[in-house]
Amino acid sequence: MARSPNFTKGFPGGWGAVRGNGRHLARRRRSEKAVPSFKKFFGAKTVVPITIASKLQLDLAIQCSLDPEIRALSFLPWLNFRGETVDVGMMVADFDVGRFVLDIVEDRPLRDIDTEGMHLLAIAERGIGLMEFDAEDILSEPFASNCREVWRHRPTAPLPSTQASILGELSRHGSITIRELSKAIGFDGDIAPAVYWLACADLVELELAPALGGETLVSIRSSRLATPGERVVGEK
Repeated sequence: MARSPNFTKGFPGGWGAVRGNGRHLARRRRSEKAVPSFKKFFGAKTVVPITIASKLQLDLAIQCSLDPEIRALSFLPWLNFRGETVDVGMMVADFDVGRFVLDIVEDRPLRDIDTEGMHLLAIAERGIGLMEFDAEDILSEPFASNCREVWRHRPTAPLPSTQASILGELSRHGSITIRELSKAIGFDGDIAPAVYWLACADLVELELAPALGGETLVSIRSSRLATPGERVVGEK
């Protein structure tokens, strides 16, 4: 699978295959698909909740939220193309190198050739790249499970004093293991949940493969998010 541009510290073996300028990669689609149950996803890289319609989309949204190379994550419901409204219905990830629609093979709707062509041209006309994933990419282990475990700690914020201690220590030492970090600040107990919460908040970066635990490397976030004006909700 082709390596996408500048991706990424966490994703194993390159992350996704890039389809640029509307170039179509033929792939057999499933003839039967379960009716999706829509839910909303929200994280530090989203301005508004984004629509999630499958477990693969949820895993990919979590992985994008923890990827330090991604500046913003949004949902693109449609584009206007030559006076026509073109349904897109996919997530969009913003990187320093550009913006990419995240195309999950197993979640693609069935389209005729003309509709598919218009779909690809509408995306290409806006200068948005197209990245292709399949279930094997997204569910690669132990990366997928590690991301879910980190994200599980998002609802529970550590004390502000703990956050300040962790960020202060990382700003002085750069990348260290969670175990070294705990020892350096004299933390009483398991510091990993606090570190995971900070990763969900896009304040620290984690090495998410191969193992997750005391030897996991953690460092302070090296780049900032996109401004709200740069994020796509729907474009005319």
